[in-house]
Amino acid sequence: RMTDIIEEEPYVAIVYNDYLDSVCSSCFREDTPLKIRNGQQSPPKACKGCKKVYYCGADCQKNDWKIHKVECKFLSAASVVPPYHVRMIARLLIRRKRGDHSTLTAWNGRKLEDLMDHLSDFNNRLDILFDATKDYVSSEYMVDREEILGYGGKMMTNQFAIVGANDQYIGNGLYIGCSAFDHSCQPDLTRRSIGSKMVLRSQNREQTLDGIDKLKVTYTSPLNCTEERRKSLSSSYFFHCECRMCEDKDKDGYARSIKCESCEDGICLVKDDSTFLLCLKCGTTNSITVEEAHKWNAHLVSVDDSGNGDVYFLTQCYDDMTSKLSRRNINLANLAFRLCTAFYTSKAMRSIPLAAKYAEACEEALMSMTTVGLPDRTSALEILAQVAFEHEQVSPNSRRLLGMWREAVLASNGTEDAAREKGDEATLEMYANIKDVEKYFESVDDDDYDIDEERRKLEELIRQMTVPEP
Repeated sequence: RMTDIIEEEPYVAIVYNDYLDSVCSSCFREDTPLKIRNGQQSPPKACKGCKKVYYCGADCQKNDWKIHKVECKFLSAASVVPPYHVRMIARLLIRRKRGDHSTLTAWNGRKLEDLMDHLSDFNNRLDILFDATKDYVSSEYMVDREEILGYGGKMMTNQFAIVGANDQYIGNGLYIGCSAFDHSCQPDLTRRSIGSKMVLRSQNREQTLDGIDKLKVTYTSPLNCTEERRKSLSSSYFFHCECRMCEDKDKDGYARSIKCESCEDGICLVKDDSTFLLCLKCGTTNSITVEEAHKWNAHLVSVDDSGNGDVYFLTQCYDDMTSKLSRRNINLANLAFRLCTAFYTSKAMRSIPLAAKYAEACEEALMSMTTVGLPDRTSALEILAQVAFEHEQVSPNSRRLLGMWREAVLASNGTEDAAREKGDEATLEMYANIKDVEKYFESVDDDDYDIDEERRKLEELIRQMTVPEP
């Protein structure tokens, strides 16, 4: 089970434009299904001045007023709400005017001035930011071009997404203290958002602040191949990752693996240094070349990067690739998970049988790339478990996935009592959903169900699917 190590409020934070009318711009609380279920629906109300940002109550509006009373004038004068990064720079400039940049320190003594801006690495990519900021911010708060670009560089390389209910990215925050941690694709610390607050957690129950500067967080998702993770890190943070996960050639080989042509369930690892593809089960050499296998994987990555949400197109792509790539291929699994989620959550195309089909197809690969306690694992199991229950009702598989989901929530999000104490509504929503399914299971008379045997199977499955720590 995770234990909390650090909690930090953002220096500045912004709700994304698409969520401005449903997320409080001060505490980042949402109008969650749990509130509606408990008769506590209280949608945020618009600021009476700009009518463009919303607050869940008078206290939140008061807490944000020191910054928003200036921002309110900027927004009122703007014909449209500018992009989030422009609004974030504006909030930095408001704090600068107050003298906060050089006086306020984070929990580890860092100030905004201590953050690296990587300005030379951006190669003019931030140029448009100055013009957009100049159009939005009044002259009283503007500074010269070089300083604006410096703030842009600090923001882009040190910000973290704020995650809301259903694991939606609802905004961005600049956390001056927590931005000091270096990256690893297999991190020592995981992070969660509780409102706008960032919480860093460790699986080491004895972890203290002593030596914490040596611990790592992750800047990217483990549910990608090494090449894609490295590209993302290089583009956004300007370094080449050489963590133990990136250097694990076998793990990456599984993540890009293809099917054996000669035997059922055979897997051929696809590595960068492979000269031919050999089945791990039967030892047969595949007629498919390494170059072809890399092209198949690259195609799925491009489909994912394109953002094409057409379900028919994605289904055709999956049907074409499922005959070529193995059940452990993470690119194929990511596509299957997208389809599972689409068929489960879409009002127009909702189909539980189809969602269940894709859930079964992606489970093994998703679990093999994550460990218990990682938020990515918890998010995936939330969908997989609920799909299995709606498709099968009471079955060994639905019970197994429910147990894995509960274990994942406990490990990554903490206990229900702790979530209630912290006001962690996203975690409380998960526990409420788990309890609903468990109550249904308890109401069903199932004399043939052996709970001890199912627990043993669950423990064995988790042991097999969990990537062991070195």
